[in-house]
Amino acid sequence: MAKINSKGKGNAFERDIVKLFKVLFEDEGFERNAFSGSLYGGSNRHRMQGMNEEHTSAVCGDIICPKDFPFSIECKAYKELDFHNIINGKCTTLDEWIEQAEDDAKASNKEMLVIIKINNKGKYVCTHDLNYGPSTLGGMDTVLNYQGKFCFYSYDIFEEICKRLDLVHVWSINKGKGEL
Repeated sequence: MAKINSKGKGNAFERDIVKLFKVLFEDEGFERNAFSGSLYGGSNRHRMQGMNEEHTSAVCGDIICPKDFPFSIECKAYKELDFHNIINGKCTTLDEWIEQAEDDAKASNKEMLVIIKINNKGKYVCTHDLNYGPSTLGGMDTVLNYQGKFCFYSYDIFEEICKRLDLVHVWSINKGKGEL
């Protein structure tokens, strides 16, 4: 039986997200961040001191995004995830991913976005509740509230939100009002 190369699997997923985002947002400014985590993340955050905001924004997260894109993106590709723990509000794995994503988002002055691929289950998104309301999200039955402050939903719903709204514009308006 062949051993799974988890780093290669993660890198491939990041490349897939870059392709999807280039199409979804009609912008070629998305690229995989070859240095994500290892060079500037976690205990290496001090290496960012003295960088300008544009450079800081580019080195945080798994995906380098266009200048005004509001999210710092963390990608995770895993064999399985215990969805019952998400429903119960106590998923240690998701908590770790959120913490990592929030750290990158804070460092880059952006909103965190975790995109997750689970083998044979699909792709999912986790972010803060962006206050778009049930009608925007297609009804509350499509969104799982996690710990009262995060939304967990399918990647397809995320794409639908992006298509129905000018997500970047709405985000910047809400941030200006201090709602995020």
